[in-house]
Formats: sequence, C-alpha cells, structure tokens
Amino acid sequence: MVQAVDPSAPKTMIECRGISKVYRNVLFKDEITALDKVSFSLEDGEICGLVGPNGAGKSTLIKVILGIEPRMQGEIIVSSESKNIGYVPEKPIFFEDEDAFHNLLYFARLAGLSDPEMKCQESLIEFGLAGREKSLVSTFSKGMKQRLAIARCMLSEPDIIMMDEPFSGLDPTAVIEIRGHLQELSGHGLTVLLSSHELGEIDKVCETIIFIDKGKVIKKVALHSTSPRIRVKISYLNMNGRELDIVKGLGAAVLSNNDLEMMIEIEKEKMPALFRALVSADANILESRIMTKTTEDIYTEVFMGGGAR
Repeated sequence: MVQAVDPSAPKTMIECRGISKVYRNVLFKDEITALDKVSFSLEDGEICGLVGPNGAGKSTLIKVILGIEPRMQGEIIVSSESKNIGYVPEKPIFFEDEDAFHNLLYFARLAGLSDPEMKCQESLIEFGLAGREKSLVSTFSKGMKQRLAIARCMLSEPDIIMMDEPFSGLDPTAVIEIRGHLQELSGHGLTVLLSSHELGEIDKVCETIIFIDKGKVIKKVALHSTSPRIRVKISYLNMNGRELDIVKGLGAAVLSNNDLEMMIEIEKEKMPALFRALVSADANILESRIMTKTTEDIYTEVFMGGGAR
C-alpha cells in the first residue's frame, strides 16, 4: 500500500543510524570508542546544538558525517534534495600570505562556481568583510577569520552546514557578530549542526540540542518547549492570604510557595484570567516571570544530576 506524503510535514535532511567509530592504538593494543551507535536526524531548517564535555565525540561525529573520518558501522543518509554540505572547522586554515578575496576565489574556482569573482565579493560583503578584501589574512583577528570561514562555507550555497566550535576563543564583539550571522542563516532555511561549549550562545541560536557523552547520544531535546503548560514565578510585595486559593482555583500546580514568592505551573491560556483574579483580590504583585529551561539547566540535569534553577 502506498502512503500519501504530507507536503506540510518537515523533511529529514540528514539522518545518522547507529554510527560507530573506534580508534585503535597499535602500540599499546588498546581501543578508544569515539562514537557508539549514534543515531539522530535533522529536519529541514533545523538549527541543532551539539553539546557535551571535552572528549564526548562532538568533533569526531561532525568529521564522520562529512567523510573526513571513516566510520566503522552505521549509515548516514542525506536527503536527495540536498545540494551541498558546508563545513566551518574550529580552527579554519587559510593561505595567510594571500588576501581575503583571493582566499575565497581559490575555493570558488576549485568548486567550479560560475562567476566566482562576483560570488566572492558578495560573500565578503554579506559577512561583514567589505573593505578588507585586499587585506592579508595574516592580519585578521580570530573573529574576522571566523567570518571569512563562514563566507567561504557559503560560497557553494549549502543547505546543510556543520560548524565545530564557532565561538571558541572569540572576544564578546566577535561572538555577537558571529551569533548575528548564524541567526541570519537560520532565516534562510538552512539545516545546521553546531557544536559548542558556549551554552548561552546555544540558547540564542539553536532550536534543538543533542547531548552527547563518551560517544553516545544521551538525549535530543527541543530547547523552546511548545507545551501548553508553563512555569511562572510570581513575586509579591506582600501576600494577603487569598493568592493561593486563586491560583489553585484556576487549576495551577503550586510547585513552591513562601511569604513573598510562588512558583506555579499553569496552562498558558489561563494566564490572563489568573492575573485579573489576583488584581481583583488586591494582590500586591511585584513581578511575574515565565521560567524556561536554559541549555545550562538541561546540561546540569543530564551531566551533573542537578535540577533546573
């Protein structure tokens, strides 16, 4: 029986099934398992963070997907609709004694792009390097080199991009600039797998996170929950004793409660009614805040056994 395909359903752009990788030390006759039956998929337009401790297998996984490192087991399935896969390594290498334009031009011609000169100029402008096209790469800061690496990656118009530690070693200004470029890429519908130790930046640019440790995928989570229920912290200047009954009367779960602060879980659609009722009851509300889990919260739960703040 042929099943109809829902045209609105998200398309899987890349899927890993049971990927394993072992490094063998011939001298000492031991083995290091870098990847252990790793399986996950990325949908069209998904920006996914790859997070884990040092040595978890993040860089190895990216290199195996790209074919830089051979895998021992498993399948990597790339959508037939994908034209190219781009790569931005943690430490991009350039011809340091050449200028930015000719560095890009070399790769554009190597890729057989049509009108390579124009595409190089456009890419330099798009990634904030206009006016520096004739500057030697040896004079560039790490942030500028990272922008140049992204510009080089985008020359062939990939629809899937692998990025290894794009924020590593950058100063705050460069981090903000690179983050802006990544947010622009997400607006173009690109599928991105991005490894990083900068958990705050993962929060800002990623929709999903894959947590990996000792070569195994621990879990994949959606960073921004679509649940109809939310956690809200309500702070009061003082409490008159009626607040708790009002909250419970609207079906909210009270997670914690003290003289000046209350943490509740409630359906989103009931929030306006809750605050109308509290105000009508002369509740002295000082502040209310929706409590969302950050990447750091989830990392703490996964790797350190702690609860979310």
